[in-house]
Amino acid sequence: MAVIVQLTRVRVLSLRQSSRILLYRFQNFRHSSLRHLLSSSYYCEEAWKERLNSSLYKELNMEEYLAELHKKFSSERKVSAVDIDLFTNNVQEEDQLEDLESVLHRFRRTPNTLYMLDSTPCAVIRAFLQFSHYDSLLKILNDRINYGIFPDYYCYNILMDSFLKKQNYRDATKIASLMMLQEDFNHPISCMLALYSCHMYLRDPQPEPWDSELGKKKETKEEEEEEVFTRVPYIRNPFYDDHFDIKDPKHLVGKTLYLVGKEHNNVLGRTYQLVGLGMYEKWEKAEKLLSKFLNLSESQPVLLQEGVSKFRELLQAILDDENNGGRQFKSSIEEKRAKAIEEKMKELSEKEELLFFFENWDKHEMELAEVEKLEKEKKGLKVEEEYVPPEIPRPKYHSN
Repeated sequence: MAVIVQLTRVRVLSLRQSSRILLYRFQNFRHSSLRHLLSSSYYCEEAWKERLNSSLYKELNMEEYLAELHKKFSSERKVSAVDIDLFTNNVQEEDQLEDLESVLHRFRRTPNTLYMLDSTPCAVIRAFLQFSHYDSLLKILNDRINYGIFPDYYCYNILMDSFLKKQNYRDATKIASLMMLQEDFNHPISCMLALYSCHMYLRDPQPEPWDSELGKKKETKEEEEEEVFTRVPYIRNPFYDDHFDIKDPKHLVGKTLYLVGKEHNNVLGRTYQLVGLGMYEKWEKAEKLLSKFLNLSESQPVLLQEGVSKFRELLQAILDDENNGGRQFKSSIEEKRAKAIEEKMKELSEKEELLFFFENWDKHEMELAEVEKLEKEKKGLKVEEEYVPPEIPRPKYHSN
């Protein structure tokens, strides 16, 4: 019994010691990355053992640590995901953001990028939000191939909430479109924030323009007198997938409203679907959607009046457009109208034929005889000519 008591006491003491160590680590390196150091895969456990008695328990010198990272990148030594996570979670100055972007870019080109910790994207987002470097952050989030930062629902919510509080509806909508591109709408709070961001952007599209980098380039181009040539990659086989290749802000917002609105089976979700298809310029889908809504037997309203007015406004804008897109849309409508008229005329002629069938009996008999004659000629049979009796003129009687 005494042995059991002693073992229990030893275990309690070890737990207390480990809790103190964890508390110290949480205070110095932020809780998210260290949580992963304790509970991640075998790769993280090995890194934990290597650093157990080294810099994890000391104050991290960012300049020396950055120099060590660059040495590892330059040499054959591998940079671990834990190294990147430690550096990311200890960014405390604005000047370090540029180094952070460079480290993420270089780490993405190493095999160990597969082991990036889940806490790293969150730390990157918080660092750039802290110093209001929104353009750089959005550039990193949009360039997933070169930086490998994929936000989760928690990160999406932080981003949209931060931009909405600052009335930066443009960037909040960009985050909503990023979530749309991943096609994962399982979190209800993220979906509502995405709809609200797009709604507020439609009401007040601030700040403008949509592409802030393009606006800066235009300003610098006006200031410079000499022409600047930029090398661009040559695409041999261009392909447009109508999803990741969407660049038009109107289409991005429209598809976001449509896909996220499908997750809400109510009057608000249906309205956002209709407005989204109008902005996305998918008129055939909008027509089918309206037909589906009209067949709903509900006591409550199917659509909101404000959404219907917005959809009419979008439709009228494309009809009034004199560019190629407007002309093509008008011509497609006229083609459908002509086809509908042709089908209607065919239906009317069939009804007319049935109504006046007996009045046109002689005509039908002649057509039937002509058909039989053609069939006999095809079969090689001799066609007997129908005997037509001659007309006998009546004698004329002359009166005396």
